[in-house]
Amino acid sequence: MHYAVYGHAADVINGISDEGERDIATAEMYYFSGEAEKCAELAGRYIESGDISLRISADMMYTFSNLTLGDAEAAQRSREDIKNCIKWAMTSDAGDEVKAYCLFASYISMVLLHIQPEGLPDLGEYNRYLPTGIRLYAVYVLAHDAYLCGEYAKALGMAQSALMLSDREYPISMIYLRCIIAMCQINLKS
Repeated sequence: MHYAVYGHAADVINGISDEGERDIATAEMYYFSGEAEKCAELAGRYIESGDISLRISADMMYTFSNLTLGDAEAAQRSREDIKNCIKWAMTSDAGDEVKAYCLFASYISMVLLHIQPEGLPDLGEYNRYLPTGIRLYAVYVLAHDAYLCGEYAKALGMAQSALMLSDREYPISMIYLRCIIAMCQINLKS
């Protein structure tokens, strides 16, 4: 990895001891750096993983990178796998954290593609089981859903509250929260 392009991300990722988690983090770095092909290749190695957290993370990265690459069929296959994972999690004795991760992936794979998350349990009920940075991104996804429904004040309040309650910086989550705040303020001004 070229340090000038990735800043300190490569250093942080290289410090992750688990190979699968390190690969998923690298795939995310590729995706957020505009390298969808590298993201899809690396994430694709984990879409059938027996580790549900690696699998759903890979499915999310694989979905969005393949949409970027114009491969809608590959993206849809990984979206279907996310649906299978959430069905399994909600009907098994999977813990609340596993259910939260699967639900988070389901919401992302729907809301960010402007598909209403109908028939899914409320992500807000499971958000507390996610780590803080991911929890903030989940609030962004919920705010984005409210925004898409024309509930601009609700979305604005959710995003502003999430930022106010943060105890440290989570760059990606906070960038998206600030974007939804701006979008809501523009629509509320009209």
